[in-house]
Amino acid sequence: MSTREALAMNRTHTPLNDHRCATARLRGACWLLILALALVLAGCSEQHAEQADPDSIPQRAPGVSVAEHWGALLEIEDTLVRSAAMAQFMTTLGPEDADAIGEIVSTRFRRHRSIDDLILWNAWSRFDPAAAATRAAVVVTPMAEGLRVDVILEWASQDPHAAVATMGSAEPAIRRAMVRGWYQSGVPGLSDYILSADSGRLGQSLLAAYAVELGADKGASGIAEWLDSTRGRSDVERIMITNAHRKGIMEMAMVDPDAAIAYCELHCDGPYGDMMRPRLAERFGMIGLGGRAVLWLEGEVDANQVDRGRGARFAYRAWLKDDREAALDWANESFEKYKDEEWFLPLARIVVTLYTVKDPETALVWIDVFKEPQDREDALIQVARRWLKLDKKAAEAWLETSSLDSEAKAKARTTAKRRGVPQ
Repeated sequence: MSTREALAMNRTHTPLNDHRCATARLRGACWLLILALALVLAGCSEQHAEQADPDSIPQRAPGVSVAEHWGALLEIEDTLVRSAAMAQFMTTLGPEDADAIGEIVSTRFRRHRSIDDLILWNAWSRFDPAAAATRAAVVVTPMAEGLRVDVILEWASQDPHAAVATMGSAEPAIRRAMVRGWYQSGVPGLSDYILSADSGRLGQSLLAAYAVELGADKGASGIAEWLDSTRGRSDVERIMITNAHRKGIMEMAMVDPDAAIAYCELHCDGPYGDMMRPRLAERFGMIGLGGRAVLWLEGEVDANQVDRGRGARFAYRAWLKDDREAALDWANESFEKYKDEEWFLPLARIVVTLYTVKDPETALVWIDVFKEPQDREDALIQVARRWLKLDKKAAEAWLETSSLDSEAKAKARTTAKRRGVPQ
């Protein structure tokens, strides 16, 4: 079975679930909070059943302040039971207790663990998100970003306009949380807000976050529908529409690779398709589909050849990391067929470099991909230099009969230097 056939048989295999789980996590600490809340709802494990008995957990007595009862809960030795009790206690409080929670956060009980902080901040952000966000902005602990993310996510899900107006942070994680919270709130205007943002890193991070939410909620079709709605809008900068298409198709690859390819074939050569194809190929490589991306690009005969070549370079590098043998087999099988085509050259340069390191004689076979005389000469010199290190006698014999002129041969016999240091 050829490399191409083997890959074709595995077209539907993707490690997307693992990748999506990794990119969806806000921070590991947030999962600890989820664990604590799950323990409250589902009950502790059998191992802690006896300790989690409600009778063994201090109950808040009449007249006991929030801070005093919190201090009593800190006395529970088992960390999971303590976290479950704390989360349970927070569910009994309301907006009238916001100041008391804020006071506990501000005084910083010395025996707090990270999960204790997250439980407090989550409750505070529900009851008084503005105060919680103001305080979170100046937190400098290792948990700082996780705390800010949780506060903004909660606030944006309640009142996105207020959260955006006062957020004032350039942290990427917080921007993602803000978009996620606004999306979950159902309040209109999120797409327009994002499309009106600056086209630099801020705007691009917002576009990417929005595409993630659409993909998780509505799948690839939801992303496609959004992108379709942006094309031709006179009230949105053209660069933002182009950026939206790049970010959107990258997220489509995460949700449905087949749909992403189909969408690219429709729009990657359109007015907003600049770099869409390379970005899609790059994303395929990141999620373990480099080989599939190369085979897809192999069939894109009518595509923009510069973009096709860029995409092939991204995808092929990833394929080499995942399955070096299969990637080289495909390249060697394809050499004669594509050696004169523009899109194949960026990929071929990678192969020549690989063979130059360990098998200079095979690298010489690939030299025919270089059509420009100077490119060809430079490649031959590099191959000769490496060959001289591995087998000087064989390399000298080849040099004597090679097409290189005397000056190029002299260069080949001279150790290359970079920044004054022998390479």
